[in-house]
Amino acid sequence: MKCGHQKKHTGLLSLEIAKSDLLTDVLKDNSKLSIISYCASTQIYELQKKLSVENKKVSFSEIPKEEDFWVVDFFGSKSGIRQLKDQSLRQMQFELPRGLVTHGIKNASSIAAQIYCREKSVVIKTNKGHAGIGVLLFKQKDLPNDFNLCKEAIFEKLSEEAYWDKFPIVIERYIDVDFKVGGGYPSVEFYINEQGKIKYLYYCGMRMSSQGNFQGVEINEDVLSSKYKNQLIKIGKEIAKEYSKRGYRGYFDVDCLVDKKGKMWITETNLRHTGGTHVYLVAKKLFGPNFAKKVYILSTDLFTIPNTKRFTFKEIKEILNPLLITNSNKFGIVITEVNLLSTGTFGYIIFGKNKKHAIKIEDQMKSKLKG
Repeated sequence: MKCGHQKKHTGLLSLEIAKSDLLTDVLKDNSKLSIISYCASTQIYELQKKLSVENKKVSFSEIPKEEDFWVVDFFGSKSGIRQLKDQSLRQMQFELPRGLVTHGIKNASSIAAQIYCREKSVVIKTNKGHAGIGVLLFKQKDLPNDFNLCKEAIFEKLSEEAYWDKFPIVIERYIDVDFKVGGGYPSVEFYINEQGKIKYLYYCGMRMSSQGNFQGVEINEDVLSSKYKNQLIKIGKEIAKEYSKRGYRGYFDVDCLVDKKGKMWITETNLRHTGGTHVYLVAKKLFGPNFAKKVYILSTDLFTIPNTKRFTFKEIKEILNPLLITNSNKFGIVITEVNLLSTGTFGYIIFGKNKKHAIKIEDQMKSKLKG
């Protein structure tokens, strides 16, 4: 779909659509149109204003009112959940990793170096990071033990990206996770409708890299024991009540980690479509609302193809054809993100009978692509 006759695109999709006649043409053939955005943004509200003036048949059902947009910007940050706990959840039985919020890479380097020299590890996050971007994990032997040398090394690392000096920086104690519990990083997702009603959707284990980068999700009723599942859902519902009360509408998740002593820690919340939202929607469509009892799901958003050749979408489909879900093949692969195939990456969801079967399908996929 092309946005009118724009010759140069800004990359701001909502504004490009607002400038074009794309939706005007779509509305000619539809009595009503519901627009669903990945997240709430200043640009989506500009589009909403334009369309509400021109046509009353357009609705934006999965974003808060514009006056409540601050909730997304505030609590969708790395520091937001910390301030929410301080403001209203003092009695809640959940904990955040010990840490603080600062600004500027000089201050951050000094504070982080002090923590590292004392504890031999530290975590540094930019307030506006996502999908692992803007997260630095420094473990034992990653940095010098001398304070000044350590500070210089951290400062040099933070200087590589401009965003470290643009937003607040969260510095946290590093927690050694237990990968046997939800992959070490359990998460739970909810939906808040236009009336503010809260709906629990699913829980999962997040598939993370060794550097803390989000890669995908793992969903099945056995991903977590009842103990952790109940604890996670309870915490999520309490946070959902707070967000609903403040005007948030749409999808959001609560991300956690579990340490080797079995303690669960809240790390952040994301007020948008998450890395698991599309997986949930596809699973529900294919296997019904109780899909977590019927299939074992693995997803990866950006899988790097183990081959120097750059495949087209048609070639990927042909190679993986025996493993793809079809009318006759109930279990297998659904290809999702293909817009970055030119860089050698794509996304997928795997539906298996059980964990062993799902892993087998994933291994077969990797083998075919490598060959």
